[in-house]
Amino acid sequence: MPYLGNVADYNPDLEDFDVYVERVQLFFTVNDIEEEKKTAVFLTLVGPKNYAILRDLIHPSNPNSKTFDELILVLKNHFSPVRSVIAERFKFNRRRQGSDETISDYVAVLKNMSSTCQYGDFLNDALRDKFVVGIADVEVQRELLRKNDLSFAKAVELAVAFEMTKKSSRELRPFNVASGDDETLQRVMDTILSDIDNCGCLLDDIIVTGKNNEDHLQNLRKVLDRLLEIRLAADASAYGLGAVISHLMPDGSERPIAYPSRSLKVASPLLAESVEL
Repeated sequence: MPYLGNVADYNPDLEDFDVYVERVQLFFTVNDIEEEKKTAVFLTLVGPKNYAILRDLIHPSNPNSKTFDELILVLKNHFSPVRSVIAERFKFNRRRQGSDETISDYVAVLKNMSSTCQYGDFLNDALRDKFVVGIADVEVQRELLRKNDLSFAKAVELAVAFEMTKKSSRELRPFNVASGDDETLQRVMDTILSDIDNCGCLLDDIIVTGKNNEDHLQNLRKVLDRLLEIRLAADASAYGLGAVISHLMPDGSERPIAYPSRSLKVASPLLAESVEL
């Protein structure tokens, strides 16, 4: 009866040896390979080049005289020699997100690199710290640094949400809004929401999280209540637009928190008439 599936020859340039061994063991499982046959089956799977290497490594013994586990140990010592933990951690801690690398890709690389660092119980904290330090977007990094009790999983969840929000904002940005306007809006929103935990903002998109549904709803109410406390006064002329954004205090007074403004291009004086309040 033919075997189910197949295992290609091991190529150290394309695959880690431990991953290859996992694929071989899955092949054994799905085909119900008995223990006494594992050596013979493995030697037919490993490929001619690797079989020759194996013969040289265990000479004068014959590969078929060894158990499967013994063969794996010999090849592992050859293809995956013991690595320096200090060197592996050094490479891990130097890793930063690339300019064309998504959050998901960056996370996958960090997890792979951490597998040889022997962090033990500190692994999730190490991944979280490296993830936040190495993330490329400083706005997202700033939002993550504001969070209390931030876990690695929560940091990744928030960063992916921010990434998608920012991508959507670029795609849907109306009226060719300039980057300077983005910076002004970001500063205003950061000021408005600065003391609310489990809340992040990118431009006009607000992300609210919580430990559970009840906590999430409480945090959402805080954000909505805060937004109801904001007042906007605006004016316009043929030359520019100006506004004052204020926070309504408990005593009824207003405290200005931002003064956004912009000049109008020659071609857009009619815009002032459409927005004048």
